[in-house]
Amino acid sequence: MRCQRHVPQGLSRLLSALTQADAEVVLILADAGPAAQQFAGSGIRIGYAAGRQTRQQLFRAGLKLLGRPEALSQLILCDDSFVALNPTQLLAQTAARAAQLDLAALTMLEAPEPCLQSYWLSFAGQRAVSSAAFSHWWYTDAGDSDVALTRHFLGAGYRVGSLLRLDRSERIVALCRAHACGALPVASPQGDTFLLDPAAAGQLDPTMFAWDRLLAEFGVVALRLVEENPSAVNIVKLRSWIAAAPGVAPLFETHAC
Repeated sequence: MRCQRHVPQGLSRLLSALTQADAEVVLILADAGPAAQQFAGSGIRIGYAAGRQTRQQLFRAGLKLLGRPEALSQLILCDDSFVALNPTQLLAQTAARAAQLDLAALTMLEAPEPCLQSYWLSFAGQRAVSSAAFSHWWYTDAGDSDVALTRHFLGAGYRVGSLLRLDRSERIVALCRAHACGALPVASPQGDTFLLDPAAAGQLDPTMFAWDRLLAEFGVVALRLVEENPSAVNIVKLRSWIAAAPGVAPLFETHAC
């Protein structure tokens, strides 16, 4: 979790949904500040990882506190970089869609090579979490990038994939969105038209350029898109919806760290 003072409402709702689903939940914090006190008596185990660490290092800290992951029927690893508008629905949808995969992410980049986005990872079944490949990744000093993670598990024979799958028209929307903000170097002008190859959308970050499909299918919005919008994507429609939808705006409120 990024903040120490208070657990944001959106993350708190996700953690509550997990505990209500009888999941074992581990929360890793930067220190033993007030945020830890919010979950006293909740059954959530709290761990601490001081200093600047990568996402995978924080996941490893959680796994160490969890103990025997090989005994789990499913293992979900996620951070607080997104808002889940309906956590119960998200958990149900991801469980159903990930059933045919050993390792599933909500989103991934397809080019220049497959790259799972590790803000949400779901390892399904004992085969996935009890394998030598899993132990090697999480308990050694392997590379911590999303590309390295994806290469590792693909190389180990895991069935790996993204739960968000864009059709042709949605890919074209993502490409046009990227071109409009100057983030698309693959558009080739031909007079008054542009040649857009739908396959080229595979190199775009879905959380930034396919945010509407991610929102519609899973009720998920990347906080980076709303807070920083690094590619200057046109999200006027998204901001208007967040402001107008009942109970949604408070989920995006962040607290000083």
